[in-house]
Amino acid sequence: MHSARMPPADGHGQGSYADRAETYLRLLAESALRPAANGDTSRVRRAAEALTDAGVLSDQAAAEILADVQLALRLRGRR
Repeated sequence: MHSARMPPADGHGQGSYADRAETYLRLLAESALRPAANGDTSRVRRAAEALTDAGVLSDQAAAEILADVQLALRLRGRR
């Protein structure tokens, strides 16, 4: 685990973690849109909570991604 004050040894700063966290959550949300997922977004919600609790993703970014996936599901006629 890296200190919030010191960037990790690989040179990536805190912003990089936020970018990676957002990308991960968006990919997970995309997987919830696949037919096999049946519109189940529970994994996406749990991941969003974990990432915001860890401080690597803002509440606003998580809420936007969750809203996007819910809208996409409604447009597809699911939940």
